[in-house]
Amino acid sequence: MNIQPHHYLQLSETERVELATFWDEAFPADVASAGAPEHFAEPELVFVARVDGALAAVVAVVRRTVTVGAEEVEVGMIGGVATGSDHRGSGMASSLMRAAHELLSSEAVAFGLLQCKPNRVSFYESLGWQLRDEPMFYLQPDGSRHLNQELPMVLLIGTKHWPSGEIDINGLPI
Repeated sequence: MNIQPHHYLQLSETERVELATFWDEAFPADVASAGAPEHFAEPELVFVARVDGALAAVVAVVRRTVTVGAEEVEVGMIGGVATGSDHRGSGMASSLMRAAHELLSSEAVAFGLLQCKPNRVSFYESLGWQLRDEPMFYLQPDGSRHLNQELPMVLLIGTKHWPSGEIDINGLPI
């Protein structure tokens, strides 16, 4: 398995289409939960695992300043975590998540932030993520603010403590 981080905007159109197709297969619209976002942010980085040249797993990352309670907090938002059906259970997503964690740590980002469905909480907890009780909000292109229907999870990367209060990601979800 070859894991490589790529700047999303430097990917070719063919590579972006490949990623979009991969994500569409991993997160089909017919299983999207009611109230799910219609629009998502483009990632800054994508960590990609390939097997024999074929896309096998992906993790997307974007740095963002979010608001937690009354505090602004710099986070590395994680999204688009997906593994192809032929490779599930192989540890690829875990390897990609660890690579993303190492990158955020090397860039002195104090926290990781992600949203997930309840059936994925234990996977992220096994990687050190902590489930949060606070509501998390996101924006859509029309400026409307929405309550995220998935669960927020935080990874403490540095020595800072996560502040208390509702979480506003100040933009599109990833």
